Formats: sequence, C-alpha cells, structure tokens
Amino acid sequence: MEKKIYRIRPVFEERMWGGQHLIEKYGYETELKNIAESYCCIAIPGHLDCDVIDTKDKLSDFYHDNPQLFGSETKDIPIRLTVESVLDNMSVQIHPQDEYALARYGQYGKPGGILYLEGEPVDLLLGHHAKTKDEFVRLNEERQFDKLFRFVDYVPGDFVHIPANTLHSFRIRGIMIAFARNSDVTLRLYDYDRLDPKTGAPRKMHVQEVYENITIPDHEVHTTRGEIVKSEHLVHTVYHDVPGEYTAGRVELTKKASFAMDEFYFMFCVNGGGTAEGLAFNKGDVLFVPQGYGEVRFAGTMDFVYCSYKNRGQG
Repeated sequence: MEKKIYRIRPVFEERMWGGQHLIEKYGYETELKNIAESYCCIAIPGHLDCDVIDTKDKLSDFYHDNPQLFGSETKDIPIRLTVESVLDNMSVQIHPQDEYALARYGQYGKPGGILYLEGEPVDLLLGHHAKTKDEFVRLNEERQFDKLFRFVDYVPGDFVHIPANTLHSFRIRGIMIAFARNSDVTLRLYDYDRLDPKTGAPRKMHVQEVYENITIPDHEVHTTRGEIVKSEHLVHTVYHDVPGEYTAGRVELTKKASFAMDEFYFMFCVNGGGTAEGLAFNKGDVLFVPQGYGEVRFAGTMDFVYCSYKNRGQG
C-alpha cells in the first residue's frame, strides 16, 4: 500500500466523571451526555476500535492488513492515545503488567503516561506509603486513606509516567492526554462510594486483584516537564521514550516547519491548525504517519501531541 498520511476518526465514550471540555474546545458532535474519553488511537476489535477514514477500515484490521506501515513486533497495535475531559475524581486504580493482563483478560498491560493539558493545580494521587502487603490491606480495609495514599503536586504542562501496578487517581477538573499500551484493563481499588448512574449499584471493584498486583513497597514516581529541543519555528518536547512501552511527545510550531520520526506515530492536534503535507490538520483532528515516511512538512501555527512505539531492543 502507498505510504501516505491517513486520517483517523476517534471513538468517543461517556463516563460518570466526564465533562464537556472536549465538546466545547473541539466542537465535537455527539449524542452522548459527555465525551469523557476521545480515543485518537485504539484498536480493540469489537470493543473500542477507531476508523481509518481514508480506507474505511477499522484500525485493528488496518494494522493487521498493512504491517509494513507499522514495522511493529507486536501481534496487535501496541499503543493507544486518548484525550480525556475530567470533571470528577477518577477511581483509585492500577493497570497490571502484561503477563497478568494477557492471562486474565487477553489484553496487554497498560503502563502509560498522562500530560495535564488544561485545568487548575491539583493534588495527584500517585502511589502509596505502605511498606508491606499486610499494612496495605489493613489501611485500605480500615479506610485510613490519608495514611495510605501518596499525593504529589500536579499542574498543567506536567507529565507523569505511571508504571504498571502503580496506584493512581486523577483528581483534576480539565483536560489530560493519555499515552499508553493498547489495552483497556483497569483494576479499581476504591471509587469514592459512588453509584453507577445506569444501574444504581456500586461500580465493580477489583480489590483482591489489586492486592495481588500492586507494587509493595512502592517506588516513588515523579512528574516531569519532558526534554525540550528547540529549532527555528519548532519546539519538540519528549516526555517518554522506552522501547517495548511507548513514545510520547509534543510539537509546537509556527509558520512552516518539518518534523520526522523513524517509527510510525499518531498525531492529535491540540491547538491551532494548518496543513501536514498539504492535508488539513486542525485542532481536534487525528492523523497517522507510517514508519519510514520521512519528513512531514507543516504549514500553520499549531500544537500537537504524538504517540509512537519502538520495538524491544531498539535504541
């Protein structure tokens, strides 16, 4: 198949914690009450699967039918990219490692990273203070969350990588962007005693599974602003770049500039707009660039994030 840039149609999902930020900022049209998550890149057949607009394929089929456009070692597409509108606390949760997730759920684990795009400064629940499993279980069952949960300062522009089995909960009121493995496996420990609005019952928790998988003692995880490289008309920030996990970055450019990566990548236009190789690329749009494409010539003033993948052992 010809190597070209492809347009991707996101998949929208409503959540009980979702807000209106994406509808207001990007003018998305939907019958949903909110767009909590706009999946710019996800390929889980029969569940969450983006459309490739130009070929009318599901992204999972497009990946399997065109491996030369990805050059990836994985059976299924290895990454996902999501823009999220958060209006209420997300559940206290972990994402398990590959071995457990594949054996139990038939999906990859989900180490990932979050870029806090817009909102007010908040405390991010990130990790815990328990030194042993017994202490973790006791503090959780006694609901001594002030002693159990660890919090860090989190402001717009911060990025945090969340390794598998790391406890976290996003307590923001704004927009964040999630880069991760292509998976939808979440194990919830606590959900603030909320009821599912559709059923009226408490949401399903996975307390024992969290006990089985959570990292104890915990490793401290910190926020970062990424590594920044500036050139004329372009600022490139790399947040995370680990083979076998994911690569995440952001590009801000003015006027005309070129950007290139060896690997395939998915781009989401955060602000502004213009063209990419003559193809219209405006805020809210998603594009896919195949591996080995070379330089992409941009014209306009825009700000986009990208998510990519390097094979294990690749430098």
